[in-house]
Amino acid sequence: MRPASAAWSGQIGAICRKVAREYAEGTRTRKRIVGPRVVPELLGPRKLIPEAARRTNTPGVATGLAWTPVGGDVLFVEVTAYPGDGKMQITGQLGDVMKESAAAALSYLKAKPLALG
Repeated sequence: MRPASAAWSGQIGAICRKVAREYAEGTRTRKRIVGPRVVPELLGPRKLIPEAARRTNTPGVATGLAWTPVGGDVLFVEVTAYPGDGKMQITGQLGDVMKESAAAALSYLKAKPLALG
């Protein structure tokens, strides 16, 4: 289990902005020390994506991030292994970068068959 402070490590910018706002609004005039106990007060309750928790517990599912014109999205990449001739079939609408990443992953697997079982 991760310590509480590690769970918030991606939110340092948000913490800095909230503390800066306190000074700008005049609600704080003295130095503010931000430690693990103060973080939930500044950021609120931990945000969970129930779908992410459910899907990443399934073997054969990896989590990825995608760029979109309006920000981005979380992707769940699912794989199934079965006997065959060592070729890969990619389904869905994937861009060139995603296709290249899939090909690189297959090359890695083929290069280490004994180590990976």
